[in-house]
Amino acid sequence: MSKSSRNQNEMDKPMLSTPKKSKQGLSSKAKNRLYAAVAIFIALSLLSMIVLSLVKDSGVILKSTDVITVGGQTVKAPELEFYYHAMIKSYQAQAQQFYLMYGIDIFGINFDYNLFRQVRDEETGETWGEVIRNDAVNQMYEILLLEQAAKAENFTLSDKQLKEVDEQIAEMEKYARESNMTFAALLRANFGKTITPSTYRKYVEREKLVDAFRQHKIENFPVDQAALDARYTKDPSEFDAVTYYTFNITVTAPEEAEDKDAALKEAVSKKKEELESKFKDATKDEFLKLAKELTASTDSEGKAVEGKSEEDLLEKNKYSRSVPESVSEWMFDDSRRNGDIEIVENSSSVSVYYFIDKNVGDYGSRNVRHILLRYDEEDEEVTEDDVKAKLEDIYNTWKNGAKTEESFAELAMEKSEDTGSVENGGLYEDVILGQMVPEFEAWLFDDARKPGDTDIIKTDYGFHLMYYVGEGDTARNVQVDSVLRSEMYDEYYEGLTEAKALIRHESGIARVK
Repeated sequence: MSKSSRNQNEMDKPMLSTPKKSKQGLSSKAKNRLYAAVAIFIALSLLSMIVLSLVKDSGVILKSTDVITVGGQTVKAPELEFYYHAMIKSYQAQAQQFYLMYGIDIFGINFDYNLFRQVRDEETGETWGEVIRNDAVNQMYEILLLEQAAKAENFTLSDKQLKEVDEQIAEMEKYARESNMTFAALLRANFGKTITPSTYRKYVEREKLVDAFRQHKIENFPVDQAALDARYTKDPSEFDAVTYYTFNITVTAPEEAEDKDAALKEAVSKKKEELESKFKDATKDEFLKLAKELTASTDSEGKAVEGKSEEDLLEKNKYSRSVPESVSEWMFDDSRRNGDIEIVENSSSVSVYYFIDKNVGDYGSRNVRHILLRYDEEDEEVTEDDVKAKLEDIYNTWKNGAKTEESFAELAMEKSEDTGSVENGGLYEDVILGQMVPEFEAWLFDDARKPGDTDIIKTDYGFHLMYYVGEGDTARNVQVDSVLRSEMYDEYYEGLTEAKALIRHESGIARVK
């Protein structure tokens, strides 16, 4: 994929994978429930998938059909129809994103063809329509559970959140007008024949309520230092990070070998023994020199290709989840010391590892604001100098004004093109090593950095006007707090499901297609 394509696909991504601890909270277990919020807020992010055709069927039968009951509350088919169509939009969005980024058809679904005639599981005969509809049922179940819990605690939306709902709907209405359609017709074309503007507002408000309530619960679980220390001690490798050098040597079986598998296995074993001999007691400089020699090669034209440099070999601040399983236990062993070398056999290669150090997260996290102006080197209409000059004008505006963090935040909300932080005045809190792109991280974690520092830097995203806010909690506490709150939320949610089981009305569910 070209850099241009990659940048286009990343336009709506935040600068961090996990920007703010209060915004984390959902574990992979929770995410696996397929709570597809993006599906409901389709108007803001997936307008390209909005259908501009009319649906004539009024759906009278659906309006009187029960589909699920949760905590004594029974839901009719029109509601499931909405979530089913919204879930289709979510699947479409995921499929489109994966195809644009990786060229992979992740689902193999033809969204222009009847989903109930496309088989997903040949053994059971289950269709994609049934899979997506079942996901919608589970999504409704979670929404109803949390809505009921929110009402039980008298939790309501703030005026600001209600205004956000109004803005969401206004965007949809605007798109309808631009498409020469009524708002009602646009909704029916995309979310089923029974949807109306009033029910759409109801669903959007409820979505906003549930999301806010979930975040409220996560942020308000009682967590003290003793709890953080206990959770860290339970499995330090979950939070520690290691830095090391590594490279692979590919091994092939002799062409004359009759039993290729056995010959390959033997060749891999011999290569490991050879490398163990070469790297025995090797110093850092000796390791780097040998690694460069062993990774040198020739290209298709027979020209020499230089081996890997120190930068190529370096894997910095890697957590256990991203370290190969074959070497993870060795990497995170308490006895590991700088300069330790491990050589691992793979099916058709040998991997060599040189341990540098382990980061136990005892450094301070960082808080920073920034204003991003995106720049694509392949965009011939805008030059690098144009973008940088525009950002320098913004910088001068700030310097000629109050020159405070508050004034910087106001400019960020007005000028920044980073969708992940613009609403927070460009703020990222509790940033730890490994989260940011290299240039951003290098500036942020410079040992000389002090509160109020500002500068302009360039990354693959474009140009950033930086404002250093200060140091936060330790990196270890930031990570452990997030995981612990996630686990507490999972436990809380499981309690809701145990108290209020999902009752499915299968005949009614089957009517939704």
